[in-house]
Amino acid sequence: MARTLIQTAEQLPRFDPKEPLFVDLETTSFDDGEPAFQPFKGHRAAGYAICTADGRDAWYLPLRHHGSDVAEKVNHNFDLKQAQSWLQGVIGSGRDIHNHNIKFDGRFWHFDGCEAKGRLVDTLVLARLVDNDRVAYGLNALTGSKTDEDIKAYLKSIKSKDYGRVPIDLMARYAMNDVVITQKLEVELLKKLRPETAPVWDVEQRLTSQLLKWEIHGIRVNKRRLAKAWRVRLEQAIGLEEQVHEAAGVVFDVNSDKDVTRVMIGKLGIEPVAWTKSKNPQWNKEALAMIHHPIARLLAECRREYHFCSLFCEGWLKRIGDDGRMHANFNLGGTRTGRLSSSDPNLQNSNDDAKQNIDADEDCDIVSSDFSQIEYRLFGHYAGDREIIAAYAANPNQDYHQALADMLGISRQVAKTMNFAFIYGMGKRKLLRKLSVMMAHESEDSAMIARLTSFLPNYDGHELQEADYDKIASNVFDTYHRKMPAVRKLTRRVKDKVEVHGYLRNWRGRIYRFPDPQYSYKAPNYLIQGSAADIFKERLLAVLEQFPYARLVTNVHDDCVFSVPKDMTEEFVREHRKVLVDVQPVEGTKPLRVPMVVETKVSSRVWGQAVKVGDDGDVAKALAESEFGHAA
Repeated sequence: MARTLIQTAEQLPRFDPKEPLFVDLETTSFDDGEPAFQPFKGHRAAGYAICTADGRDAWYLPLRHHGSDVAEKVNHNFDLKQAQSWLQGVIGSGRDIHNHNIKFDGRFWHFDGCEAKGRLVDTLVLARLVDNDRVAYGLNALTGSKTDEDIKAYLKSIKSKDYGRVPIDLMARYAMNDVVITQKLEVELLKKLRPETAPVWDVEQRLTSQLLKWEIHGIRVNKRRLAKAWRVRLEQAIGLEEQVHEAAGVVFDVNSDKDVTRVMIGKLGIEPVAWTKSKNPQWNKEALAMIHHPIARLLAECRREYHFCSLFCEGWLKRIGDDGRMHANFNLGGTRTGRLSSSDPNLQNSNDDAKQNIDADEDCDIVSSDFSQIEYRLFGHYAGDREIIAAYAANPNQDYHQALADMLGISRQVAKTMNFAFIYGMGKRKLLRKLSVMMAHESEDSAMIARLTSFLPNYDGHELQEADYDKIASNVFDTYHRKMPAVRKLTRRVKDKVEVHGYLRNWRGRIYRFPDPQYSYKAPNYLIQGSAADIFKERLLAVLEQFPYARLVTNVHDDCVFSVPKDMTEEFVREHRKVLVDVQPVEGTKPLRVPMVVETKVSSRVWGQAVKVGDDGDVAKALAESEFGHAA
């Protein structure tokens, strides 16, 4: 095995243009106090480690090292322009490029003028596909490698976080070891990849390239509007905080659960209605909404304002790159179910207020398409419930929650909560407590009393007490399962399979491992949410490949948001919806028993002002309506 530190042009290797390569970058921030993770804020590649597909030979090409060895001319960086020209040919030849967490490298090689035209193969995503139940998926965690110990020791000795300060010869040994280890890891992972998972792995590879393009292009955030919102919302938060302190009769940190617990329980005698997994009182917005006390509403509003300021205003503004755009990271291997997640920042929790600060690209419209109740439709498919299947066949736009509410004689919100509890594996005790508090809230509406008391046998007209709400909740729960036997049947069937076989396969072929039977209660969630996730990613990829003029702006759960040239918007809205709902089975699976439906919104300027395209398909009308709500 040959390993080469490239110092001369003669040492630059020549590869067959179609030969796959492993490429791993080491990065520099040019700042001892900052690790190099931000290519859009001036961080750059310090060097490139390259390994052949068979793992036999490896090279390291130093570009921007600036340690003492370079200053003393012991080692030197390769000529930057010559290196960039060579790298553009290597990465942009159309060959497949492999690495662990490869989009991180792709963001950096972009600034060396490189664009990968082949597939991007990520061993991190592959590792998640092979085994969804690991605690960590970093290269060291997966391989047991400790090759970075010398690097860490050196940086500690010079009090630096910047890999660009590491001597070239030391970094070359580390980087070439890492890229060879990654090659060996991929070989072992592919041996373990089950044949039925191959279609999912194909989608993940193709989608990785699309996601990198999306991340590099970035999101157009209106900094002026966001800064203004920060000032306004911070003033509101401070005003609400003063009201909370006055209501409590004591000053405390409203954003500290520890302080809130001390005041709510210790001073005001307010009992918590929800608890964390570690058995501590919970004071999130859902819990506060269930507490009958004026301070609970004030505290929820105050926390909401502070949360908006920190998460969206401060959080987004500090992540805007030198190009004026925000470049979030989207993770294909970030969740156990396979659902697409995002970080730096997390855009999955973008609320309506946050969306008011994302603008359309120049000469483009925003098109947002959201799969309608996809998880509940998949429940109908897996449960094989004839009534659900028939209802969707009669009306593909059926509101599952409302249909169930009408069947049971309960509110839509209660029906949605129970459906949600099933999908996400909420325990019976927790659900009953939540339902009881919801019933108490609903009883404040006189029109709801008759509906609620219908679940109380022999009700004599007395004023409802906490025990009554508990009884109503219990009877609603029993009625739900009596009229929806498919829920328990599906839950039991899925849990039994997991407990017997130790794994579960979703509709697209993804495997979920359950080595510990005590976690089998999560299996229905993995099955349904995981199938939804893989369908979403597959259909999203189909749209991106068939409509190359459409750029992906962002994704929020089952909603995909595109930037589309204005002269193509009407065609795109009409045609891409057909592609999204065209869900076909893979080999070995049955066709879906229920139809997929997407709801599309459009905006000529601001994501948060998007207007639904009506059943008449009039895109121009919806775009015109979006103009009226335009944020300055």
